[in-house]
Amino acid sequence: MKITDKLYFEGTLVRYYPFKIYYLKVDDKSTDTSVVISVPKKLHKKAVTRNLIRRRIRESIRSQKINPEIFKSKHLMIIYSTNKVEKYGNICKSIEILFNKIYN
Repeated sequence: MKITDKLYFEGTLVRYYPFKIYYLKVDDKSTDTSVVISVPKKLHKKAVTRNLIRRRIRESIRSQKINPEIFKSKHLMIIYSTNKVEKYGNICKSIEILFNKIYN
């Protein structure tokens, strides 16, 4: 079973506009953590727009001052679930709130 299938069927869902995040705790600390970012083609037809949103999400995750050790125990699948292109500041705030829900 792929990691994405496992996340979708066995993972825990957390929502906060404009995201849905599935996460799964991993018992084995030696496995690499994976973060999947999905921007549905159904909502954003142009690849340029999907890539822009993906880059904003990646940068907002990177800019969060999170201890990297936290990521070692979870797999994440982040789904952007609105047809609007949000500003970087809004994406950052949402990611921060979601990570606080997941890791606290």
